[in-house]
Amino acid sequence: ALGPGAGQEPMTTVIMRNVPQTYTRAMLLELLAAEGFGGRFDFVYLPVEFGTSSAFGYAFVNLVAHEIAERFLAHFQGFSSWQVPSGNAADVSWSKAHQGLAQHVERYRNSPMMDESMPDECKPVILRNGVRAAFPTP
Repeated sequence: ALGPGAGQEPMTTVIMRNVPQTYTRAMLLELLAAEGFGGRFDFVYLPVEFGTSSAFGYAFVNLVAHEIAERFLAHFQGFSSWQVPSGNAADVSWSKAHQGLAQHVERYRNSPMMDESMPDECKPVILRNGVRAAFPTP
């Protein structure tokens, strides 16, 4: 599967739907590592409702290679072994809005959600080899 745009880069970003609303970014990162994807993704964004910290139920994950992203899709499609009681089965597909780490950095680096006043758990994160890295400034 090739991505949008002139370059037709291989797709690496997926959207994971039906994530339990009680999930936090930390729980999602822990889950991805526990399921064998530790160090294999470099961007995670779990949108949460500001004020309530309740997740909207979906997340964007960018995997470090197309083959790993395909494995992620196969592994998490229908996934339901969440760390919290939930009848949700994950629905995973290629992200249509943005593909790849560079597009996500560009999309969020100037975003109001990156402001210092925003709680950290509301922000997207960049990881290098499984370790959180600084998000590039505007």
